[in-house]
Amino acid sequence: MTFYADLPISGSSIERMAMATRAMIHAVETPKAKDHFCLLMTSDQPFARGKSQWQAARFASLEQAQQFLVELSVWVFPSPDSQEQEELASIYRNIALSMLDGLGDQAQDLMPLNTLVKGLFCIQWAGKGQ
Repeated sequence: MTFYADLPISGSSIERMAMATRAMIHAVETPKAKDHFCLLMTSDQPFARGKSQWQAARFASLEQAQQFLVELSVWVFPSPDSQEQEELASIYRNIALSMLDGLGDQAQDLMPLNTLVKGLFCIQWAGKGQ
C-alpha cells in the first residue's frame, strides 16, 4: 500500500476524505516499531465519547504524524457541507501549522494538541516507540 505521504494532498472533498480514512487505517494497522512516531488516540466525536477504544496510530516519522494532523485529520470526520468543510480545513491547517512547531520526539504537554483536535480525536500520548 502506498502511504498517504507519497501522494499529493489535493482534490475534491470526497478524495480528501478517502485519503484521510486510508491514512488513519494505515496508521492504526502499522505494526509496532521502536523508530515509529505514535499517537495514542481515540475518537472525540460526540457519539463516540466514552465508547471507543484507544488506538495507536503509528507513523514512520514525526513529520508524517504532523502531516496527518495538519493536512488530513480534519477530513476523517468531515462536515456534510463540502464548502463549510473546505473553510474549516483551511482554518484548521493554519492553526495546526503554528501549534505543531513545538511537537518534538516526546510531546510533554498535549493540552494544546488536544485543543486543536477537539471534536475529532483525543490524544493521550505522543512519542517514539509505543
